[in-house]
Amino acid sequence: QSWATVSASARDVAIGGTAPAPEAQRRAVAVAEAVDGVRAVSDVSGLLPIISPFVWSARRQGNGIALTGSVPSEGSRAAILAAARRAVPDAEIADGMTLARGAAPSFNAAVTFALARLASLSDGVVSVTDGVLTVSGTARSAAAFADVRQAIAAAPPAGLAIGAADILPARADPFVLSASFDGKTLFLTGAGAIWRIRLDVTGSPY
Repeated sequence: QSWATVSASARDVAIGGTAPAPEAQRRAVAVAEAVDGVRAVSDVSGLLPIISPFVWSARRQGNGIALTGSVPSEGSRAAILAAARRAVPDAEIADGMTLARGAAPSFNAAVTFALARLASLSDGVVSVTDGVLTVSGTARSAAAFADVRQAIAAAPPAGLAIGAADILPARADPFVLSASFDGKTLFLTGAGAIWRIRLDVTGSPY
């Protein structure tokens, strides 16, 4: 139990620290009681606060990713940091997450899915609130725009619902729009799209 502290006086042991759940407190006491020579075990540990709604967020801006909100354990924090590094290997990650109880059973899978969507954005925010994912931001490229929309439309991890998804296409830089006319059709091209407007000989569209 990485959260637990242990103090001993003769053959008596006290378990301290802040446990992520009551079950963890009971396991720590059971482990101490099973040690040879221990006469009595007292549990003086505390519990993490319950947070509702349970909110976690990741914001990407340039090469930086800021992780904020609540996580249920130090193990979960480590898993999230590892998932963020896998999703955006060259990012500078700032950990502002705090420990709390109240996470949904699907929390770790939901956050991993959210971070994979953040990797498709040049800047933006993904949030998981009580098992609901929201995404907003600007895609890194046309391919990334298609990928993130497809992933959100496909089946998310069990226990995760999709909320608002406000994703903008990649910015065209420089933004170029050109036009050409062959006598019948006006072609407008630029920003990854082509428009064709058919004109009759009088110049009226039909």
